[in-house]
Amino acid sequence: MKIKDIKVMIKEAMDENSVLLSKPNVLFEANYGRAKRKIEVEMVPFAMITAFRGDLSRRENIVNQGKLEEYVAGARFPWTKMPDSGTVEDPPPPEESAAEVEVDAAELAEDIEVGAEEEIEPVKEEPEGIEVKENSILIWEQTRPDKGERGELGLSLFELAKFLAKKYNQDSFIFGEPVKSERTGKQQMLIKLYDRLGNPIQQPWAGPWSTLTQVDDDDIFWSSIGSKRAKLTEMLEHYKGMKVKSRLDAMKKQHYLDAIKSALKLVKSERRSNSISDDKNA
Repeated sequence: MKIKDIKVMIKEAMDENSVLLSKPNVLFEANYGRAKRKIEVEMVPFAMITAFRGDLSRRENIVNQGKLEEYVAGARFPWTKMPDSGTVEDPPPPEESAAEVEVDAAELAEDIEVGAEEEIEPVKEEPEGIEVKENSILIWEQTRPDKGERGELGLSLFELAKFLAKKYNQDSFIFGEPVKSERTGKQQMLIKLYDRLGNPIQQPWAGPWSTLTQVDDDDIFWSSIGSKRAKLTEMLEHYKGMKVKSRLDAMKKQHYLDAIKSALKLVKSERRSNSISDDKNA
């Protein structure tokens, strides 16, 4: 069987209303192992973000991602590339596309440098409505050996993530940092989804998590931001039928039911909004 035939079979097997979603385990194996160790063992604060959007062409996304990485480099932060990670967005109608948020980097950090735009080979423009894979990056709260200390005026990692989310019109970003447990006094990672203003998204599918593994394995989270309604409905039926043998089981079951219902409500709201937009443009 040829590779192209396998691709066709996979495409046909997908729900036509679903959105293809890639989890961050597409990191190269060695990089993924190092990333897990940094987060789960060394507890290095990190942010996960991308400049990709579904309403832009492939070339525009590549250019913007390059600029985002230039900002990160100029701010003297190290990062790990995560090719083909994150969500894939259904592009809105042209008039619905949000304009880039005007953010002055100088207001946040005077020492951020922006390099010259890289030359990019012409790429065939993708038709409207095609699925677009993101190229997210993990940014680390560490010092780059080749850049030295960021200094007192350096931008914090969280502020940098907010700045980039605004500049590249991202609805959210992931941020994780170690926090001390009030009960045990030990440190553990707190990883959550934040909106572009830096507010934690108060949804049961938006964290918190304590490990990269948990983020990677959280089907509710990835299905929610990927608008995978069929997958969420399947999970809802599964947890509805979950047998409860203890109070802990009952609490776990209720948590998942609440999270899935919240995610489905969001997906339904988004689709209703898109439907209204389509009717207005008809």
